[in-house]
Amino acid sequence: MFLSLMVFISFNLPAHHATSALYDFETIGNIEGEVTFLFWRNPHVRFKVRSIENGQEHIWEVESGSVNSLQRSGIESSLIEVGDQIKVEGRMSRLGRRQMYANALTLPGGEEIRLSGRSRILDSAAASAEEGNGQLRGLFRVWQLEGYGDLPDFALTPAAAAARETYDPLTDDPALSCVPPGLPSAMRNPYPLEFIDQGASIALYLEEWDGLRTIHMSSQDGEEESLPAPMGYSVGHWEGTVLVVNTNQISYPYADDLGTPQSAAVNIVEHFTLSENDTRLHWTALVTDPETYTGTTFWEMFWKYTPGEQRKPYNCSLPEE
Repeated sequence: MFLSLMVFISFNLPAHHATSALYDFETIGNIEGEVTFLFWRNPHVRFKVRSIENGQEHIWEVESGSVNSLQRSGIESSLIEVGDQIKVEGRMSRLGRRQMYANALTLPGGEEIRLSGRSRILDSAAASAEEGNGQLRGLFRVWQLEGYGDLPDFALTPAAAAARETYDPLTDDPALSCVPPGLPSAMRNPYPLEFIDQGASIALYLEEWDGLRTIHMSSQDGEEESLPAPMGYSVGHWEGTVLVVNTNQISYPYADDLGTPQSAAVNIVEHFTLSENDTRLHWTALVTDPETYTGTTFWEMFWKYTPGEQRKPYNCSLPEE
């Protein structure tokens, strides 16, 4: 059992995807006790465990992946219940708190369940239907994350660097209130996305946060709606089979989930490039913001087409006790 004196923090602060800022992936601990609270909703599953350490009772706050991620690996909400006696293995808090990001659970009957590194389960009927169709739809389908590419190399202005130093992920992250991120941060997430051809525009649905981007395929389309918004105003065009998108009017204060500031002057030029066999999608973004960066920053992501992959609802919720 992991034994240490730590400070308790309110569990009503929901977890978010910047887990590396809150947990030490190199330090693994174990706790054992009774589940006293369970919140099986996005953005992350969370529960409390009452443990006894050196004769004293303590409350641990534990979180794991999102409901969507756990479902894709065959784990449902019936896994544990309030009152269960369980053991938890996980990554410990970087901040000296009695908090953990769970890697595995040992259930009351002794069965160990890995919460990370499990095989992905796809809809076999949907996969068979797609493969039986035999027709690729180019860009217009569901794409599954394959890789992030290198982290953007930010060359920050002095003012932006100073602002980033003051960012506190426990209080400043909009995700704490289930506020979805804007561009470009919204694109850098581990969940599927889907393109739908709407003729004069393309709808780009992001599973995370139930995000929706509208890409206008002419400079006139949608101009009456071109007010600043977290996803900005996007105009696209085709260069052969490559979708090129220019986005401005982004009203979101951060470029990422680490507190890098972003101004209203930010502009993004994206390229969505299909592989020759239409089964892999390469995304690059050139981001300029003279108030934040001393030059242009380069973002990169890769997605793959997997028959049977489907976009799920996200439905972020705040816990109530």
